[in-house]
This record gives sequence, structure tokens and C-alpha cells, in this order.
Amino acid sequence: MSAALDGLGGSRAQVVELVGDPGMGKTWLLNETAREAAARGIRVMHDRYTESRRNALLRTLAMALCPEGAPDLVDSLPRGTRDRLIELMGSPWVWGDPGEHENRHMLYQTMRILLSACSSDGLVVLLDDAHWADGGSVEMVEQLVHRPLAAPLLMVVAQRPRQASARLRGALAHGVEIGTVRRIELAPLTADQSAEVLGASADDAALRELHNESRGIPLYLRALAGERERGRVPEQQATLILDEIGHLDACEFRVISAAAVLGDESDLDTLTAVADIGLEGTRTALGGLTRRDLLRPIGDSSYFTFRHPLVRRLVYDRTERSWHAAAHRRAAEFLAGRGASAAQLAVHVERCISGPDSGDLAVLCAAADDALMSDPETAIRLLRTALRFQGEGRARIATMLRLAKALGVAGRLRESRDLLDETLRLIPADDDHDARVTTTAFYTLVVCLLGDYAKARSLLEGELTKLPADVPPRETTALIIAHGAIGAVDGVAPTCDQVKLARRLAALHEDRVAEVGALALGALCDAFQDDAEGAAHYATAAAALTDRLSDADLAAHPEYLGILGWAEALIGRAEDARRHLRRGTTIARKRCHVHLLPVLLVGEAALRMNAGRPGEARRLAAEAREVAERVNAEHVRGMALVLESLAAAWTGRPAEAVELGEEAERVLHERRFHWSAAAPVALAVAARLSGDPRRCMMLLLDAGGGGLNALPRGLRASALETLTAAALDIRRTGAAPVPAALTGEWAELARRAADAADAALRPGPRAHALTALAHARRADGDPGGALELYREAVRLFAAAGATHAQALAVTAQAACLAALGRRAEAEGAVLLAAELARRSGAAAVEEQVRRLDLDGVPAGADAPVTEDRLAVLTVREREIAERAGLGRKTREIAEELSLSPRTVDVHLTRIYRKLHITSRAALARMMAGVG
Repeated sequence: MSAALDGLGGSRAQVVELVGDPGMGKTWLLNETAREAAARGIRVMHDRYTESRRNALLRTLAMALCPEGAPDLVDSLPRGTRDRLIELMGSPWVWGDPGEHENRHMLYQTMRILLSACSSDGLVVLLDDAHWADGGSVEMVEQLVHRPLAAPLLMVVAQRPRQASARLRGALAHGVEIGTVRRIELAPLTADQSAEVLGASADDAALRELHNESRGIPLYLRALAGERERGRVPEQQATLILDEIGHLDACEFRVISAAAVLGDESDLDTLTAVADIGLEGTRTALGGLTRRDLLRPIGDSSYFTFRHPLVRRLVYDRTERSWHAAAHRRAAEFLAGRGASAAQLAVHVERCISGPDSGDLAVLCAAADDALMSDPETAIRLLRTALRFQGEGRARIATMLRLAKALGVAGRLRESRDLLDETLRLIPADDDHDARVTTTAFYTLVVCLLGDYAKARSLLEGELTKLPADVPPRETTALIIAHGAIGAVDGVAPTCDQVKLARRLAALHEDRVAEVGALALGALCDAFQDDAEGAAHYATAAAALTDRLSDADLAAHPEYLGILGWAEALIGRAEDARRHLRRGTTIARKRCHVHLLPVLLVGEAALRMNAGRPGEARRLAAEAREVAERVNAEHVRGMALVLESLAAAWTGRPAEAVELGEEAERVLHERRFHWSAAAPVALAVAARLSGDPRRCMMLLLDAGGGGLNALPRGLRASALETLTAAALDIRRTGAAPVPAALTGEWAELARRAADAADAALRPGPRAHALTALAHARRADGDPGGALELYREAVRLFAAAGATHAQALAVTAQAACLAALGRRAEAEGAVLLAAELARRSGAAAVEEQVRRLDLDGVPAGADAPVTEDRLAVLTVREREIAERAGLGRKTREIAEELSLSPRTVDVHLTRIYRKLHITSRAALARMMAGVG
């Protein structure tokens, strides 16, 4: 608009068409233009068309050029022109259509003379809401477009394109084509512009929500922001949004109120039923509402929607409450006749229910069941409404159980537990076994998530003894699986009897999801008992059945995927474990299982940590901590903090690792949790990697005792490795060494742990145990014996995918080689350790590699290159290196491996970098050394 004002010095009048939907800021821009023009000393004449003046010929345009604004100018006009203008301004205004007016030409000529006279020193005429312009004004604009005045005049015509007459739109569009009209179309605000309007940060999540909800329309943006701040839309914005409502007749208001009752979309038949004014009356009213752009047709369908959801809400709020209930009842009855879903009916039933009507209650409960997995908060609201009107008896108990489940799924665990307490008290002990089993199964899960494992097991055991022996209820399987899994988390292994009973009941009830849970429990049971073959058999069967089931099939029990993933991780099937846990997490997110999400995320984070991906582990653990804190699952939050601490320690942030570990220790110690010792173990790792071996040793011995027997079995091998590494570090610093008897005891423990892990086919724990044994050998002055153990541990860590632990073991291997005077091999090990540490993001190991001093080691003869040196290469890189080592050219390698020559060259560049060489000749020598 500033550019248009700059052009006022020309000899021809300008017309600017300002186009935008309601609320886009046309009026604001006109006011800003008026202020800028006034500041420049330019005369401004400003008025607004209204619906009430639509039949008043030229009235608004004449008012814009009001004689009160320029009395001297009016007096100087020719008498006939002046008298005609005064007549225009002062008449009672009952003009007809301009085409029927006998002095039409004189009227337009008078207005042109007046415009020319007013424009002698520059004039800006601002006409707002021109979509309500009378026919005479439209014809006047046409004349100005086709025969521009030779005067410094700027006329701005602001209009809504959906409501403007075809004639006005056509005249202005033609003017754009011939160059006499400039069109300015107001686009929705960008997110950055919305942030500027509200004075907020563009990165603020709340701002992004407001921006999206407002659709970038400034008026709605301010209204929604005011509603969020004050709890209601500010009256000023609400009045502007509903400006046209006051012009509606009774039928139009009844139809738009019916549309507000029906929601975002409604059709003619439904509007007719709810408005209750007959088909013709509804059709006529719809015509008026669409012309005002309050309702808009949806494509070519028979449906209508509000121009913005906020308009619907404001219309609803301004409708009499006494009318709402009857309208919602009419809507519910009409939609029921159409076969609408429970969710569609519940919207209306919820607002018109007034007593214990069984049909209404059934609708609310069915809609809550449908919403439970996708929108638990809606389910909670519907069920609470149902409970307000429901009498005593089994139906009420069933609704209470539904509500308790919805609260649990939404993560409101304490509310769920309290309601489940009340529900169980209402169910007779010797009656309605289905209700008791279902309630107990969910209750124990909630109690477990709140950290009271002893109470959970006690409840389960008590309920299992009360069940009929002949045909236990279907939910009994879930009860048994929950009992076994909760016991495992609390350090009590599931039993074979539990597995057999769960499988038998799953088969009896033909429940494939329960069968997945039973098989996963069997795998966990055998894994706990070190029966690798049995665990593998169960895990394979569970995985095969899981793959045949859809996410929708598993939606009610994503925790079964977590049990399966845990069992697979214990028997070394890391990739399968990651796949199943990731699927369980995805289902929990999709189905809003907020109560299960943190547990599954902790499982995923632990797998990422064990796989040498501390960065990914930390991201997952941080999310698990946030969700666990939200749902009051404190022990899960503690485990998430443990994993965050470990990730921080491995990625070279020792202070942060200690802070997180200490917080984890506080949280878990208060809960008396079986895995509470994970916190001091994490702190010990942080202390070791940051160079504080004495604190590391004290933490582990205090938590686990001299033989580490107080630690959970799953932590002992890695804790033993950390403990012996600390003892070795203390000896290397020259401080008072750890007594030989104690290190000898730890060596024996490591030997037994390695043998047990080997028998159970667990490469990760065996690698940790062998590394611990190697540390003990080094401490005893046997670097040669330690070297072979480190090499085996490196191989096992590689097989387990634990790249970070592999890097640390290779670093220890390099130290042994240096102690043996095998400098060339030591240098190769250093390069390998550095590459593995870099690949896994283990900055703490990179620091240890940098501290290795090989300067004092004699050069000696070059030792043969070992397979360890090539471990840094991917499978594809190894294939290319082998062929390049045989002297094949790039094109030959590309043809053999079905790759492009460019891809082969890219791989070779990476191979040279990883192996720290610079040519094919060096690569050929290295590959020949491997043999």
C-alpha cells in the first residue's frame, strides 16, 4: 500500500482491489493506510459498506465523500452538482435499482466531479466491505476502472471474494487485465508471522498449535490466543467474528444453530431434522447463510461446514442452553435412524442425557470402548458421564472397570488404581469370575507400574487360587502371563507350570494373542533358567505367530512384544529383540497406551545401549523418563535415568553422567526395586570412564558385595568387568593395589561367569566375563594370557553388535600388545579402537585411546596384519577390499558386485580412511598380510 501512496503524484487515478477472507486483516490494512496517508498530509475519506445499506444507491460512496469532511470544497462546486450531492447525503434514501433511476447519468457524473474536485491535492478513498456494495457503487467502480479520472486519486476497494457480486469481481478483474487496477490478495500468515503478531517465539510448540488452528487468519489467531490465556474468546474478537449473525432472520439463526449442534459437517436432511423448521425453510435459510459465507458447501457434496471451527463454537455458545438439549436429542434420534456409529451418537447423547436410559448408557459405553485405544481422554469423559446416571449393579461395575482402564491407558495410574480398588470391593468374591479376573489383571499391571511388585504378585496369586479349575475365564491367560512377567521384573523367574497353563488356556479359548504372550513367557522362563535351546524354541514360535498378526490384533497387549523382546535379548537375538520392541513401542504410541510406553521405551533404549548406540539410547531413555514422570511410574523413570547416565558416560560427558546416575540412585533406592542396583552400576561406569577407579570400585562393592552376588544376575558380568578394570587402573597409577586374593577371587568369578554364559549361548555376557578375566591376568602381570582373552572378547562383542564395548576391549588389547613390545600390532589395534569408538559415538573410549602411549615401545619388525584390523570395514567394504587387494580394477570390481564404478571409488575412499592407508598398493600389501 505504501507503493500505491507513492504513486499518487501521477496524472491518473489508481484503483486497488484488496481481497481476503473474513479475518484476514483487510480493515486493519485500510486503517494503516489511512494513518500513513494522513502522516503524509494526504486527505483520506473512509467508509464501510454494510448489508443494511445494500439497497441505498451510492449512499456509502457519498458518505465517504461527506461534505462535513470538506465544507469549503462543497460550497465551491457548481450549484447543480452541490445540490445533487446534498440531496444524495440527506435524502431518506429509498432509491431503487440504478438501472431504473431516471437521473442515473447525472448521479454518476456528479460523483466523478466530486471525486475530481476532492482529488486536486491528492485523495485516498478507502471503501471497506465492498462485497455489500449497492449496484450504483459497483457501476461507479466500473466507470472508474474503464475511464480513470485524470486526478491524483487512490481508491482502495476491500472485499471478500466469496461474497462479492459477480459484477464487482468482473469489473475489478477486467481492470487488472487492462492495467487500471492493482490486486492485493491477503494470504494466510506464515508461522513466523503468527509468532510476530503474538510476540512469541516461532519455535514455541503452543504457538505452532495456535497457528495451525487459526489457519494463519489473524483475527482467529488473536481470538484463540485470548481464549488460551483467559479461558474464553475475548468479547472484542467474538463480536467481530459474529458480526453478521445479528442480520440473520429467525430461520437462518435456527439453521446455523442446528449446524453448530451437529459439529464440523452437516447435510440438508440432518439440518432439517435438528432445526425443526421444515425442508423448504431449511433450504432457504441455507441459501442466506452460504451467501454470507457463514456456511460453505463441501465440494460437490450435499454437506456444509462452517468457514472456521471457531465460528461454530461461538455460535454454539451464543445459542440458548435450553434449546441445546432438545436439538441434541433430535440429532441423536435422526442419526440413529441412519445407522450412525456409537461415536457419532455419543456426541449428542452426552449433551442430552438426563436419566438412566439404558439406550443412552449403552451408546456412551460403546463409544468409550471405540475411543479407548486412540483417544483415552474422550473415553474417560464419556464413561464419567455414564456413571453419573447409572444405578447400582453389574452394569455399573462394568462401567467402572472401563473407566479404570481408560485412566490407566491415559497414564493416570493413581486414579486408575484407586478406582480399581473400589471396583474390586464391589465384585463378590464367589461370583462373576470374568469381572474379577479382568479387573485384577489390569489392577496388577497398574500397581506394578507404580512400583509395588510385591502387592501385584500377591494380588495375582490370591486371584489365581479362586478361579474355577474346569474352565477358567478367558482373561485368566492374561493374569498368568502378567504374574510371570511381573515376577521376572522383580527378580522371580516364571515357572514352567505357569507357561503350560497359559498355553493350555490360550488354546482352549482359541486366543492367538494370548498364545503369543504364553510363548514369550516360555522363552523368558527358559532364558532365566539358562536353557538356551528351550528359550530359542519358544522365541522362534512366538516370533512366527507375532509376524502373522496385525498391529490391530496386538493392540490390547503390546507388552507381549516387550516380553518377547526381553527373552530374545537374553539369548543373544539382538536384532529380533529390537524389531519386536520397536513394534511394541509403535503400537503403544498409535493406540495411546501411555502407561506401557515408558516400559517399552526403556527396553528399546537398553538394546540400543548394548548395541553400542549410546546417542540413540539416550534419546529413547529421555523420552521414557518424561513419560514415566507424567504417569508417576517412578521406578521406570529411575531405569530411564540409569540408561541416560550410561549414555552420557560413554559419550564423554562424565559430570552429566554422574548427576543422572545419582538422581537414578535416589529414585530407585526409595522404591526398593529389584533392579535398583543398576543405578550404582551406572555411576561406577561413569567413574571408571572419567578416570576415578577408586570411586568406581567402592560403588560396585557397596552395591553388590565382594562377589557382586547382591546384584541382579543380568548385571553381574558387566559389573565384574568394570570392577576388574578399576582394579587394573588403580595398579597402573602406582597407588596401593587391590589385594591379590581379591583379584584372584574376581578372576574365578569371571571364569565361572564366562562358562555359564557360554553354556547359555549369551555372547555379550561371555564377552564381559572374558574381558574381566583378561583384566585380572594383566593385573597379575600376564599380558600374553590377557591378550588372547581380549581377542576372544572382541570377537564376541562384535557378534553381539556391542561396538562401544568392542572398542574398549580393543583398547585394552592394544595396551597388552604394547606391553609385549609388539608395536606394529599395537598401532593397528589403536587405529581399530579409534575407528570403533568413532563409529559408536563412544567419546570416552576415544579419550582412552588417545591416552595410550606407544612412544616407549620399540618399533621391531612389522607384525602380520590380523583380522582384527579389518573389523572396521562393513561387509560391502570388505568385499571391495578383497578384490582390490587382488589387483582388480575399479570397473572390474563394479561389474562383479553389480555396482557403479563411482560407488566402488567412494567405498575405496572410506576403506583407505578407516585403515589409515593412502593407496591401492598399501591395501594390497595389507590384504596379503591377512592371507
